[in-house]
Amino acid sequence: MNEIDTLKKRVAELEKANRELDDALRIAKNNTEYMKLDELKSEFISTVSHELRTPLSIIKEGISLVLDKIPGDLNAKQAKILDISKYNIDRLARIIDNLLDIAMIEAKKVGLNRSLISMSEIIKQAAASFEPDIREKGLEMCLDIDKTTGNVWADTDRITQVLTNLIDNAVKFTSSGRVDISCKDEVDGVTCSVSDTGVGISKNNLPKIFDKFQQFGRVAGPGEKGTGLGLSIAKSIVDMHNGSIWVESESGKGAKFTFKLHKYTSQSLFKEHVSEAVKRAADKNSEMSIIAVSLSLVGKDASGVINRKYSDIMRDSVRLIKNILRHEYDDVVESGSEMIVMLTNCDKDSAAKVQRRLEGVVGKYLADQNANGAIRVDYGHATYPYDAKDGMGLIEKARSSSIVSRKKKIIRREQRDAR
Repeated sequence: MNEIDTLKKRVAELEKANRELDDALRIAKNNTEYMKLDELKSEFISTVSHELRTPLSIIKEGISLVLDKIPGDLNAKQAKILDISKYNIDRLARIIDNLLDIAMIEAKKVGLNRSLISMSEIIKQAAASFEPDIREKGLEMCLDIDKTTGNVWADTDRITQVLTNLIDNAVKFTSSGRVDISCKDEVDGVTCSVSDTGVGISKNNLPKIFDKFQQFGRVAGPGEKGTGLGLSIAKSIVDMHNGSIWVESESGKGAKFTFKLHKYTSQSLFKEHVSEAVKRAADKNSEMSIIAVSLSLVGKDASGVINRKYSDIMRDSVRLIKNILRHEYDDVVESGSEMIVMLTNCDKDSAAKVQRRLEGVVGKYLADQNANGAIRVDYGHATYPYDAKDGMGLIEKARSSSIVSRKKKIIRREQRDAR
């Protein structure tokens, strides 16, 4: 118990130091020391948070062992004390995770593992995790999700983190009534909202709601207070996805948090990413290439591949291709059965060499999976600025190159068979 109290004290000191650093940053914002202070602050949060994690994990593991009665039996009073201790350790762990998240975000060290995802599925999963809390508080939860909701290009874990934070706040600050979660399909994006009938937020506090270390709606006395970082982290994650987030609320009348993410089709997704790569190449007056890779089910063995999950084969192929890439801005964007490989500072000859490597690696993988006869993989490449000078033009050129390449393979095979 003394070690837990010590950890709580360290966390409190950490929060105080961060507030003081934030104050100093605001004062120093217009002078040359601002960047140094900001870097020092992020480094301080990260270092201390990492230092807290190890002893916290050890304490939690020890308490868990005792609660599991590995060393021996417990009486009811002992078990209750240890349960309280474990609960507070989990609280500290959440605080530390938030501090680490904000430090990583501010240091721009948070990467996004994006894919085309269904917001409706993420909402259902996030809401399901709060069902015990909803029942315990006697609240109602209602989901209103458009059946035609489009896909968004997003990091599943990070968007789940945003939703979890918003739902957690709604449940925490609602003593009676309901929590409603909606997902609406709009022309230019997908909009998600979490609303409640809780304590609400005063008009004066609304402009500061997404600032760090802000805690609105809390009341004096016991209960979990947190760090006031959750909404700031949520906004940072939405901003990283080029989305928007806002709040509507009145004191005593509940709150409604809404965020919006762009909706994508495969075509718009490929166009956006290749266009960005073309712009980088143009700014540096350099070449860049793309390789269009498409997988399709063919032959009598196709049903067997479907049974073994075609999506798994696609995902593994993307992973294998990513392992080949070397440059900072090299990337793979996939949707459905097609992927576009973007190669930074890569001329036409180099693109052809990379394509041959991809053919070898993916071909070997499919052979290992006994899927060679069931899946056909087509490849085609194009280079900026020689084949096209814009993103969509480059994609179309790579796709047409893929068709030409496939026809040549068919002709060679027919000639070989004829001999």
